[in-house]
Amino acid sequence: MEGCQERGYPFRVADRHSPDLSIEGLREFYLAQGLHCWCDTDDVVYASAHYLAIYAAVPGLKRLRLGTPRRVTPLLAPGVPFTGDRIPLALDAFETRLFRLD
Repeated sequence: MEGCQERGYPFRVADRHSPDLSIEGLREFYLAQGLHCWCDTDDVVYASAHYLAIYAAVPGLKRLRLGTPRRVTPLLAPGVPFTGDRIPLALDAFETRLFRLD
C-alpha cells in the first residue's frame, strides 16, 4: 500500500471497515480510477502480453476489451484470426476460450 501511495498508483484496501472486494466492487473501482477492465461480466479473465483467456462463470454473450487493436487468433476453438480492439463471443457456462494476441 505504501509503495502505491508513494508512486501515485490507485489502490484499494480491504479491511473490517471496508471489506468489499466483490467482482462488482472491483470493477467499479477500476473504472472510477481509469484502469483497464477486460470484461463487464463476472467471468474469470487471464491476460498477458500475448495471450488472453476467459472462463465463463455463466452462459451468455461476452465482450472482451483489448484496449488497443490487436491481431486476435482463437486457439482452443475453431475461428478465423481478425484484428480489432474487442472480442465478442457467446459462451456456455464453464466454457474456456484462449486467444493469442499479436
